[in-house]
Amino acid sequence: MRLRRGPYAPSVPTLRLRPSSMAAGGSALARDDDGRVVFVDGALPDELVEAEVFDEHTDYARAAVVQVIEPAEGRVAPPCPYVGAGCGGCGWQHVAPQLQLELKRDIVLDALRRIGRLTSADVSAGKPLPSTGYRTTVRMGV
Repeated sequence: MRLRRGPYAPSVPTLRLRPSSMAAGGSALARDDDGRVVFVDGALPDELVEAEVFDEHTDYARAAVVQVIEPAEGRVAPPCPYVGAGCGGCGWQHVAPQLQLELKRDIVLDALRRIGRLTSADVSAGKPLPSTGYRTTVRMGV
């Protein structure tokens, strides 16, 4: 169920969350007080954030960071001024480049374990890319 916006919309719920990992797509994975999964845009694992819910379902919700209360060690100021305006082109700019590699590697390993049932997959992080001026997408068959 999408939450309505506008003058007659109900108040938007905010949650205080501490994500545990990153999910495919770049959102951080957290759980609310009831144990429901919340995908948090703009958050990193192990940081405390206040997030505004913008999409609710029975078994999960989607939220966006409103305030970072306790930042993660790998959080950096995004170099592009359009990130905060909702551009959406570079969703990882708030993450230090080395941490980006580690988190993306973890996402691939998690998918191989959960979906592919590969318990001993060997995945390297790949070579570092410049922090700006690139856009890459890799698709591989396994």
